[in-house]
Amino acid sequence: MQEMPTFHVMDRRLPAGIPLLASWWWRILVVGASLGLVPVLAVMWSFIDLPFGRFLSWIWPAWLVRVGDVGSPTLWLAGGAAVYLLAASLRHRAAARWSFLMMASVAAALVVSGVIGGMLWASRALHAAGDAADWNAMWPDARCATIAAAAFTLWVRMRGFQRTLLVPVGLVMAAEVAAGSAFLSDAVAGVWIGAVSAALVGWAWWRFLPETWPPLTPSRESEAWPAASPAPGR
Repeated sequence: MQEMPTFHVMDRRLPAGIPLLASWWWRILVVGASLGLVPVLAVMWSFIDLPFGRFLSWIWPAWLVRVGDVGSPTLWLAGGAAVYLLAASLRHRAAARWSFLMMASVAAALVVSGVIGGMLWASRALHAAGDAADWNAMWPDARCATIAAAAFTLWVRMRGFQRTLLVPVGLVMAAEVAAGSAFLSDAVAGVWIGAVSAALVGWAWWRFLPETWPPLTPSRESEAWPAASPAPGR
């Protein structure tokens, strides 16, 4: 296992192989963004969901509706399991660990989405006596959470492809809204939960099992990473 580079716990730019949440700068940013997302989702739910959903379903090409299947949890979990078994049979530890990390991130995103959605649904059920029949509860979209968790894991593995990985995430979000499977607020919540869940799973693995953390091939930027403060990031 390659030796991890040193860094300061408040660094914003981290060398390859170090999860973002190892830095307090990123932890504060994620917490702040999560709290700030709540009123944004409330505005979407109240004013934007229905008209945006109707508009997108009107302009969205029929041949792109099935793009949402790319975010199928079964697809990613089964595919990850197949890659894991193949890598394990070939004794390719790094590939096996990355596929396991991806499956763990997707599973965590699905669990968090289900728990939050269940809590919102229960709240709606308790207070729906006087609500209209078309009252729409928010439920983080599972496919959006899945594709975001998988994309974030791939982003950590393959630095330099961040913009490319945003394409499937955006397509799955749009396809889910256009097909009527989710509202915009559901899609946005699912993507955020997926990304944060993947970040948390990766950080927890690196934090508690650093000797098994899958190594990265340093990019050109990280190869030129200057010697930072020896303060540990854990």
